Amino acid sequence: MKHRAARAEARSYVLVFSTAGVLLACTPGERDSAKVEVCRDPTTVCVLSNGMSLHTDHRPRPLTPTEVKLRDVSVSVTAVGIEASMAGMEMPPVTVALRNTGPSEWSGRLILPVCMQGRSDWQWTLITRVGSGTQRTRVAIEASAS
Repeated sequence: MKHRAARAEARSYVLVFSTAGVLLACTPGERDSAKVEVCRDPTTVCVLSNGMSLHTDHRPRPLTPTEVKLRDVSVSVTAVGIEASMAGMEMPPVTVALRNTGPSEWSGRLILPVCMQGRSDWQWTLITRVGSGTQRTRVAIEASAS
């Protein structure tokens, strides 16, 4: 009689505190295959398929405040937020509400946590509210490792 050894899936859990004092876990999770737009260099203007333009003051880096600006936002939008999460990782998203800084422009500061696995591939979900509805636009952002 052959015995098969049961193999438990090994997962390492790394706990990280952000500068905001939030405890975050960076562990492998399930892949999400929903449509994601790509912004290879957010320091240049990335024009998204919905017509909005995304721009950051520098390449996003862990634990460093990054100024994020959205331009060409519809004047009917009443609120804008960003949820930043790492693709395929089980960790709570980092969220920030942007403030209206002018006609069709919203901005705010985002601080990304450190992933001890060395990954820097982030998905930002831009959430815009119009009336009682919301629109979610997912954008892949490559952050600097240091």
